[in-house]
Amino acid sequence: MKTRSFFLSLLLLAVLAAAMGGCAAVNPTIATLDKAKTLSAEGRYAEAADLDFDCTETNEGCGQLYLVTGDACYRLAMAADAAGRKEAAKNRYACTADRLEAGIARTTGWASTDMRARYYENLCEALRNWQDLESGKSARIITRRLSAASERFLAKHPGHPAAAYFWVSARFAAAAPELLDQTDPEKLCVRLNQMIRDLEEASGKAGGTRYEENHRRLLIDIKGAKQAVAGCR
Repeated sequence: MKTRSFFLSLLLLAVLAAAMGGCAAVNPTIATLDKAKTLSAEGRYAEAADLDFDCTETNEGCGQLYLVTGDACYRLAMAADAAGRKEAAKNRYACTADRLEAGIARTTGWASTDMRARYYENLCEALRNWQDLESGKSARIITRRLSAASERFLAKHPGHPAAAYFWVSARFAAAAPELLDQTDPEKLCVRLNQMIRDLEEASGKAGGTRYEENHRRLLIDIKGAKQAVAGCR
């Protein structure tokens, strides 16, 4: 009887150890990340974007999860925007911005700098497009986020044509109220001239990229606005 009890105890301990080992091996962040990757690979972006998760640890699993689901939100936002579904686009752009900002912040080891630049580019594009769908105070808040994001982008990737474009674009959008009021034309002129210099300096690297036309048009817009400022040379 004692021998039987002894072996039964060993069996129970073995089962418990296996169960505990199994629980320890399951990382909910990694499990959700794998699911998000699978859904995205299958083109099921809505399901990937709507996955419920909560991770705050600064590890690769958490950062990647935010990036993958943020990319799904970005694809949905662009599709909704192209289809003229404004409210759906705004919601998905907001998701994109929140997820990609969190993902970039939580990712310390990148497979390549090009990959990091691509996520920054999508983040800034989402903020720029979202800004254009809003107005008033809401638009100004997004403009400030775009300015901050593009500054971080430029700091990590100096001279990148997308970073420079979004950075100057955000500053030009922020100057819109002053262009209307012109309470301090001299100061406004200094700001516009600095935008022009920054954009012209970066435009050399924009040649041959998809941002070449964006640089050209933004430069024309800023120079046109400058002409409307009294005494601005």
